[in-house]
Amino acid sequence: MLLSRIVKLAFAASLAALPAQAIDFGDDASDYANDGACDDLRFEGKGMTGGPLLADDILHDATDCKRFYDAGKLTFSLEGEIDYGTDTSQWALDGECDDPRFDGPGMSDTPMLAEDIRQDASDCRSGFESGALWARGGPDAPEPDSGMDFGDDTSQWSNDGECDDPRFEGEGMTDTPLVEADIGHDATDCRAAFQAGRIKLTDTVPKDGAVVFENIDFGTDTSQWASDGECDDMRFQGEGMTDTPLLEEDIRKDASDCLTAFQEGRIALKTDTLTPDAPKAVVLDFGDDSSQWSGDGECDDPRFEGEGMTDTPLLDEDIGKDASDCRAQFEAAGIQLRQGVSGALDGQQTETSDAPARAFTFGDDSSQWARDGECDDPRFEGEGMTGTSLLDNDIERDASDCQAAFEAGTITLKAR
Repeated sequence: MLLSRIVKLAFAASLAALPAQAIDFGDDASDYANDGACDDLRFEGKGMTGGPLLADDILHDATDCKRFYDAGKLTFSLEGEIDYGTDTSQWALDGECDDPRFDGPGMSDTPMLAEDIRQDASDCRSGFESGALWARGGPDAPEPDSGMDFGDDTSQWSNDGECDDPRFEGEGMTDTPLVEADIGHDATDCRAAFQAGRIKLTDTVPKDGAVVFENIDFGTDTSQWASDGECDDMRFQGEGMTDTPLLEEDIRKDASDCLTAFQEGRIALKTDTLTPDAPKAVVLDFGDDSSQWSGDGECDDPRFEGEGMTDTPLLDEDIGKDASDCRAQFEAAGIQLRQGVSGALDGQQTETSDAPARAFTFGDDSSQWARDGECDDPRFEGEGMTGTSLLDNDIERDASDCQAAFEAGTITLKAR
């Protein structure tokens, strides 16, 4: 037994340690972060804490663990020859890996427990060798899925190792007929196959399934003008656009046409035309609807200009008094803030540059991620942003979090 242990240690020592940049150390969200000892159970060595190890601390004690790892005091437990342990866990031999050092579609859906480390050997070895598992935060972990919304696992065919979502195609798909009811409902299987390069988005979008590509929500094919070879979504511009009038009702309703044109480089988001050296952003306050001209579909606020403005004379008394009309026109790109004009009603954010101001609103809190203390709106960047993938669906839908972070200086509007 002792000889076996010595041989094993000698073999492990002969293997080059992983470079620190190959390991995802995570963040310092653990209650035990920055206490001078590593509490992440993926590591082992002299720099580890003497207290109990918790599965919740995986990827959450970055500073301590990286410092000891860089000093050669710790090793990553899943590098070199992996010690899978034994099958003494109560969950052993159930076809799912319960060892919290691993991650992937081969993992159990139940909460991870530190007591199951090296106690579910057969399940975890099988999953790792088949590619259904990888070292959690290790060098073989797949890249993020670039904002793709895979949905949930409510399909009756979920977690069977095959993707049943008809938005995709490829060798990782099921051989059974695809049904629209499974759109967005086989997340684990489809995410694993997508990250492994075994499936890709289809060239056409199912009628009832929204597709997110490069953080842009292209929506569905429910417009009457869908699938006619021209993009009718007024958020875009370019040679791939229709020549007919653009309607607000077609936003996110012509997915196949617009996605194809976007991928071919024949259209781009209108906001992409803003230059990287555009002036600082200004928060836009539309005010209220107390103008006698409010609710007529035209903007009467003289701070703006564009085709969505009224044809009648503009009056200073209507500044900040036609909110609904002006907001609708602004969001539909029918108007823009005049050069050198303030977006705030208190006059404190006047823009003096000759370039057009990048005015914006924070929106509302209708995102499922609203009020979680992190900004999920992909228009922003900075340390106050969420660490999860950003979705176009969340634009102007996480107002409280983003406004708080913006005012605290932890996020800024992205340069375009």
